[in-house]
Amino acid sequence: MNFASFVENIHEIKTLKETGFTELILAPSSLSRYGKAQDSELQTIIDEAKENDLQVFLELDRILVGSELDLFLQHWQSLNLKNFDAVRVLDPGLLEYFCSETNLDIHFNSEMGNHNLSALKHWQNYSKEQIKRIILCPELEAEKIKTYSKELNCQLEIYGLGKILLFYTPRHLLSPYFENHEDPKEKYVFNKDYIEILGNSEESPHKAFPLVETKCGSFMFSPKDLCILDYWQDILECSLASLRFDLRDNINEELLSVLKDFLNQPEKKNLKTLKEIWPKTLIRGFFKANKSDVLFGNLKNIANLKKEDNYLGDVIETKSGLHLVIELKSQKAVLSIGKTLSFLAPDKKAKEVKVKHMKNLAGESIEEASFGQFVMLPHYSGVSSNTRVYLV
Repeated sequence: MNFASFVENIHEIKTLKETGFTELILAPSSLSRYGKAQDSELQTIIDEAKENDLQVFLELDRILVGSELDLFLQHWQSLNLKNFDAVRVLDPGLLEYFCSETNLDIHFNSEMGNHNLSALKHWQNYSKEQIKRIILCPELEAEKIKTYSKELNCQLEIYGLGKILLFYTPRHLLSPYFENHEDPKEKYVFNKDYIEILGNSEESPHKAFPLVETKCGSFMFSPKDLCILDYWQDILECSLASLRFDLRDNINEELLSVLKDFLNQPEKKNLKTLKEIWPKTLIRGFFKANKSDVLFGNLKNIANLKKEDNYLGDVIETKSGLHLVIELKSQKAVLSIGKTLSFLAPDKKAKEVKVKHMKNLAGESIEEASFGQFVMLPHYSGVSSNTRVYLV
């Protein structure tokens, strides 16, 4: 298994080789979404890497629409780059171009879609064996990857360590803010080509999301980074061609020294040291188990879809401190003053209350209500919309 890392300038090449990397990913600022390497340095970086017996892959992960594809290809052809080993593409339009107009080796990036095996087989067959490697999505579990390695007739690559991309859009979301809030007293330089700030959520306690805008759009990353190195034996059993590391913004002598020790000897003590000096909190992601769909059942209240004999109706509206509204859906049950209700929330938590008074939607007090009617009760804490209501 090879180890791959991004390279941004010629000075990083020997250091990355000494760390243990045999593959370098070169992301040009003009051809990739997030790359920083300048056009004038690309061929020099490629040549230096080849002199050090390293493989070089060009990251061409732009998403292109309309005339953008033509402009991109014109620029690509004008660079006339040589001596690299493969191109890494994300956009199907670029894949079509490289398959039909070139004989270059292709690494197909499936991280933003095409997660299922049949789709990946389709792309592989479509390329007529030009796709030499498929870059798999970080959301795939180890067991699926092991299956894919047996079914796909090409190399596979997964993501091992680095920042987690949560959101990308071709729109420029950050620069309008700075353009509209310029203050002559502020001592900052506004660079439209690359903006990086931290953002906080207004709807949750989560904060410090890295937000980046480049010429190709806007990115939001997780405050925590991905590390699946705890599962080293599972990684080896996946029969991978390459494990990718994203060390951009984190390249320093101490970190590379510790990473070198781990790659040479992937032992727990070396991994522990690596985690201790990594600048951000690390999470293991979905490699061992992807349980991101566990909450879907609770959101739909699937556990409570069976309407037992004591089922009364559903809460359709709540206003904290004021009231809640129940739609009575049972054709048998009748609600009246003095009865006890059980509110069963989507998260399966139950709350029992005794009905002391109730009103219709006109605000008039009523003693009894039945099928098809709407009943207003005082608001009870912990009761939300989509809660099922039962008679006790």
